[in-house]
Amino acid sequence: MLWICGDRVPAGLRLPLPTGVRQPVPAVSSALPQTPAYFVHGARAVVLDAVVRRSAAAAVFAGVLERELYRSLRQESGLSYTATTGYDPRGDGNATLRALADALAEKQDAVLGGFVDVLAKLRVGRIEQADLDATVAKREDLLGTAEVDAARLPGYALNVLTGEPNLTIDEHRAELKAINLADLHEVAGEVMGSALLMVPRGLTADWAGFVAAPTHSTEILEGTGYSAKEGNAALRIGVDGVTLLQSDKPLTVRYADCAAMLTWPDGARQLIGADAIVLHIEPTMFHLHPAALPVIDAQVPADRHISMPARTPDEIPQPSAPEKPARAPGDRPWWEVAMIVVSGVAVLVAGAVSLLVTYVMVAAGTEPGEEWLGGVVVAGWLLTVILALPIVLLWRRRR
Repeated sequence: MLWICGDRVPAGLRLPLPTGVRQPVPAVSSALPQTPAYFVHGARAVVLDAVVRRSAAAAVFAGVLERELYRSLRQESGLSYTATTGYDPRGDGNATLRALADALAEKQDAVLGGFVDVLAKLRVGRIEQADLDATVAKREDLLGTAEVDAARLPGYALNVLTGEPNLTIDEHRAELKAINLADLHEVAGEVMGSALLMVPRGLTADWAGFVAAPTHSTEILEGTGYSAKEGNAALRIGVDGVTLLQSDKPLTVRYADCAAMLTWPDGARQLIGADAIVLHIEPTMFHLHPAALPVIDAQVPADRHISMPARTPDEIPQPSAPEKPARAPGDRPWWEVAMIVVSGVAVLVAGAVSLLVTYVMVAAGTEPGEEWLGGVVVAGWLLTVILALPIVLLWRRRR
């Protein structure tokens, strides 16, 4: 489907496409066994993703939700700087509704609480007529602009492609005017019934009735095991699929259920299961047999292979350099032992001589012309210190 917005069609434009049959929109799958659900992510934001029936009321509800989030989280409590929503038809009679509110690190807990409160408020039907009227008025203003036809082109093309009806401007206005609070309340129920919530790391949403979305597999396949070069992880490659064992959260992707496999020239593979489990294999991080990766490539259907561009050496992970084991006290090299012995003997001799000369000077005193003996004493003690220095350094090295 091609659409053009402008005064002219490019000269010589041709679309040499083969004939074919219109294909239905692919069936949508879900990795969520239960909703509403939540998962944890490190981003400093709370994000909602929901599936609703495509309708003018659902589009307007997205605008009402944005107004409510902005008023509650930005204007009244000052917790969030950005509060926005989106509504995207997907061609199968449904649409995806999204909402986002950002949060500073110290306010993430409060933003999540405020976000959930707004959803709960709309879910029980506490929707302001003023918000409905303002959202409808804003959309009617857009329908009255000179650029409305150009702005509608992407959506118009999508409708033609997927077999959805295209309404006139007047029909759109009539739909908007027919929306009431009961319609929005119904959409709010659909949103909460299919919601997936992303919460910042360190927080949960089970207290608000959301269940944790599955992030690991319950199935562990049999196969040839390959240990990791670091840590306790292990990779198991079998005839039915691949399992990555890591602590108590295994990841398993069966070849038959692999929706896509990303392949890199350096040998890295990323298998994405239909249940949204993502299993990444870095050959540099496992003790892999050369025939291991070809087994995976042969089992995953060829139409699901996706070639990725080559990575730079810095982008390819490498195991950390192994630390040299600490040397035991009894494993001293011979030259260290010899130096300690020689230095010890030299220190004893120099110290004894210096002590003797010092005693003689103190006991007998010095006669005129024997002042040089003081220099001998100073030099002797200085030599003793210098000879003792290697012993100190070797001892510190030993510690």
